[in-house]
Amino acid sequence: MSMRKIYFITLLLLLTSSLAMGQCNLFANAVPGIFLDYQSTNLLNCSGVGFNPIMGRYYAVRAGNASFPMETWSSTGTQLFTTNAGFDWRGMWWNPNTSQLEGNGYATEGLWRCNLDGSGMAVNSGSYIFTGQAQPDIQSVGDYDPVANEIIYYYSGSIYRYSRATNALIGTYPLLGIPVPLSYINNNTVVFTNCVGKEIGILDYFNKRIYIFQKNTGTYVGMSQLPAATVVSSSFRFSYANGLAWLFNLSAGNWYSFRILDMILPDNALNANTIWFSTSTAQIDWESTDAGRYDHFEVERSVDGLSFMPVGDRAASDFESDNGDTRKWTLQDATTPNSPVIYYRVNAVLKSGEIVPSEVMLLSRTDGEELALGAWPVPADAQVHVAFEQAPKGSHIEVIDAAGKLIIHQDVTDNLASEGSLQLETQTWAEGIYLLRIRDLTGTQLTQRLVIQH
Repeated sequence: MSMRKIYFITLLLLLTSSLAMGQCNLFANAVPGIFLDYQSTNLLNCSGVGFNPIMGRYYAVRAGNASFPMETWSSTGTQLFTTNAGFDWRGMWWNPNTSQLEGNGYATEGLWRCNLDGSGMAVNSGSYIFTGQAQPDIQSVGDYDPVANEIIYYYSGSIYRYSRATNALIGTYPLLGIPVPLSYINNNTVVFTNCVGKEIGILDYFNKRIYIFQKNTGTYVGMSQLPAATVVSSSFRFSYANGLAWLFNLSAGNWYSFRILDMILPDNALNANTIWFSTSTAQIDWESTDAGRYDHFEVERSVDGLSFMPVGDRAASDFESDNGDTRKWTLQDATTPNSPVIYYRVNAVLKSGEIVPSEVMLLSRTDGEELALGAWPVPADAQVHVAFEQAPKGSHIEVIDAAGKLIIHQDVTDNLASEGSLQLETQTWAEGIYLLRIRDLTGTQLTQRLVIQH
């Protein structure tokens, strides 16, 4: 591939499962998302969902036996692979610090590292990280706090914290202000959201609500109401991955998701862009007129625009140029994944410790004319605005709902509001998550998720 600049559209995206934690809003009413339909039928107490942001893969497993099913899906919910679990799982999570699919097991089974094949499919082999019962109950379903490098568990109104590094109990704290009797709470499952001040989630299966707590104090901060038709459980069947809360429906044989939190984007984002430096290396450039506030920068990458992983960092003092009030930095990523589209963002860490992210940048491997794609607002109500670069004549747009139904399929040029943009009327659409796709005559495509909330 020759060295050339790649067009990009900045996107406003939802909260992701990146290592850096973000400020979030809590939705009073949960917004329905995608489904993960099992091929297997021997399901019962499915207990965990994990998401691999590097390969764009969802994983889920049934608790109770190493021979029970474990399956892999694409980032849009397409079923890809099924096998047996290979471990008696309870909790499941993706560890961004180790880039591994991990989980805790039954009783003294301990912590497990699951092997993935070259396509990112979860296979029925792995290795123990630790053995022994480092959890409050034999049936505890844990989740992972990547910032503190801790595994957390819920038991009888309290949170138990265990070190991922040593497997030792760090401490416990009560959840303060739980608004219902403990008998209403899913008794063995907790989720970690990665949202500052809204990190801990538990499920009220009686009222069909998810309660959110601050991890530093254990204080109750609010709730998100699930729809009345939601299938809930008093144990297991609750998880959190890729910024989505997941509930398992045994009769339907699937996990179904809800958006309960949304990122608050700052007003003072950095100015950043990205280009191809060579065939396999991307170059990320950013600048600021307020460089004195920053301590360092963390560059992150995603293959789906939703879940990000760190690829490098730069000290604020290590700049390439200083032009008056404007300083510029650059970083090259020589480990780009084999994906047609890659997303980048730069997190500026202030001297105060606050994290200020740049807008998200899209980098396309498409040869010839570019199809860089963006859509806003997030979430949308009556209208969605779509922008792209140089979509060739004959390109068409598709919108697919959470059930996989194609609801729009038409030529891009039939909908152009102006050159490089179009508008979709969404006031009659049901609330939930949709997949937007633009495809050219060669079959090259870009996708973006839409969230509709009226």
